[in-house]
Amino acid sequence: MQDLTSTFSTVIVNESIKQVESVTHRIYTVAINAMLIARKINIGTGSFTAVTTELRHFSNNLNNIMKEMKLEIENLVVLSTLLRKKYKSYQIWEATQTLSKDSYSLSLMNEVMTKKKHEKDQAIAAVQQSFEHLKEMTGKALKMCNLGENLSILAKVEASNANHYDNSLLQISHQIENTTLQIYQALNDTMASLNTAYKMAA
Repeated sequence: MQDLTSTFSTVIVNESIKQVESVTHRIYTVAINAMLIARKINIGTGSFTAVTTELRHFSNNLNNIMKEMKLEIENLVVLSTLLRKKYKSYQIWEATQTLSKDSYSLSLMNEVMTKKKHEKDQAIAAVQQSFEHLKEMTGKALKMCNLGENLSILAKVEASNANHYDNSLLQISHQIENTTLQIYQALNDTMASLNTAYKMAA
């Protein structure tokens, strides 16, 4: 069994989430700018404004998931520390068991060992459950990115339709598309890091 605390600290999950939060904030800002420009033009851009409004909702929802994931990471670090203590305690009692000579002492030691093993197994299950929850939330965020990708395509289409009014809409639609792709990549990195951490901890 590896030291889960040090194992988890070596992965980049938390950094990936920070990156997603940063990029998500950027897409929110870009969407607001796009909406302001669309309103300023005010000709044939109603659909574009609707798309950018949905992009803002997408940004807020994704940001909420990222906050939940950060809390779960904090929980996982606490659980990993607890597991480390339980595992070391189990190892100490396991080593002590070999020193027992008489049957009465051995019987008592077996009772303690059973209890320590149960505590260790519970701690392992809690860490595994936390990992699974993080992976589940990351998967949910990745599915949300499909919506973000579709919205970025719609923004591009609407910007192309309104291009004869103002070229800046098309430029912003490209920014939205690039930002959505960055979010998708960052979330994929998060999932890869979680899988690596889980395998190392197993």
